[in-house]
Amino acid sequence: RIGYLSEDRDLPDWMRVGELMRYTQAFFPNWDNAYAEELRDAFDLDAGLPPGDPVDVLLCHKFRDPRLYEPMMNRLAPGGVLAICVLSEVGAAPGRFRAGSGELQRAFADLHPLAVGEGDGLAWLIATRTP
Repeated sequence: RIGYLSEDRDLPDWMRVGELMRYTQAFFPNWDNAYAEELRDAFDLDAGLPPGDPVDVLLCHKFRDPRLYEPMMNRLAPGGVLAICVLSEVGAAPGRFRAGSGELQRAFADLHPLAVGEGDGLAWLIATRTP
């Protein structure tokens, strides 16, 4: 058996997570809907970043939700490091899930940047919160 988890967003723009789950379960006769809903609730960020203690490292890989940018900054402990990589319109076609040019630098301007880049459909930033 082979499993595959794409690094890119395979969810069509018009489809919500619940719709994708209903579609996907049709291909799996042993689908456990209660467990799938439990996982969806645990990892759902639609209501914002879950409460928690400050962190020393926050990693966000190919997930973009500008509503989470400020809560992500606030979650960093003094001296903490944010590493974020998102899909970008720079070097790729525009899209609802892609960051515009300079978006990460503007959104995280209160942090001290260590590395920043954009190109080939990706934008990334590594930055620290001042102690």
